[in-house]
Amino acid sequence: MRNRFDEQLEQLHVELIKMGALCEEAISSSVKALLEHDEQLRKKTFDIDAQIDQKERDIEGMCLKLLLSQQPVARDLRMISSALKMISDMERIGDQAADIAEITGYINGMGGQHRLPIDEMAQATIKMVTDSVQSFVSQDLELVHAVIAYDDVVDDLFLKVKDQLIAAIAAVCLGLSIFFLLPGDDAVYAEISSGGKIVRTVNLRIDQQFTVTGETGGSNTVTVRDGRIAVTEADCPDHYCMERGFCSGGTPIVCLPNRLVIQFQGEQSVDAAAG
Repeated sequence: MRNRFDEQLEQLHVELIKMGALCEEAISSSVKALLEHDEQLRKKTFDIDAQIDQKERDIEGMCLKLLLSQQPVARDLRMISSALKMISDMERIGDQAADIAEITGYINGMGGQHRLPIDEMAQATIKMVTDSVQSFVSQDLELVHAVIAYDDVVDDLFLKVKDQLIAAIAAVCLGLSIFFLLPGDDAVYAEISSGGKIVRTVNLRIDQQFTVTGETGGSNTVTVRDGRIAVTEADCPDHYCMERGFCSGGTPIVCLPNRLVIQFQGEQSVDAAAG
């Protein structure tokens, strides 16, 4: 009788591992579909979610049969109860992956945001799923504690992604707010602000290079060459300010982490300010 029960528990472990593998595949497919705007992977994610739902029903049926036929107690009862909780959690992972796939249908990929550590966050999440299922099956207490600790890695990546997205949105809002105050494409001067205060006004006709250090300690190297200006070095995490390259007008060059703004001015604007 006990041997039969042990065989059924072993089969339960196998099915849990299979369900965990489906969850890993769902995470990977949904994130890759998001980053690369891959329609086939997006559809595949929905199929995997359906398989996860079916696997949950199958494992739930196995657990109920074990409870009714074997009437387990103590450690065996706790194991089956834990398995029921696990499949519920893994089913939600499939739903979350499907949600990501659904969102992908409304956007044109994340090509311009490739530096966001979304893929790294997905890989960390997959590792947690793999290790958590393995720790349950093998009853590895040390691995259990490692999974719990590794959750901090995913949390840190989440905060990093959130902060970078907020910075990008703020930069767009700032650019739109002052768009209509900008001069034409042939500005003569550039006004440099740090922490909301004007720290320097440079003549774009004079080649020069200097470093602006903000109140937060962050620094940006500004280079003026051939009538244009650019941030050529910066210690900010995203380097959006450097991506603008050399400019002689248009929207401001902004480094939100270091609170640096370079605005373009015509000669009349500078004369008026001086007067």
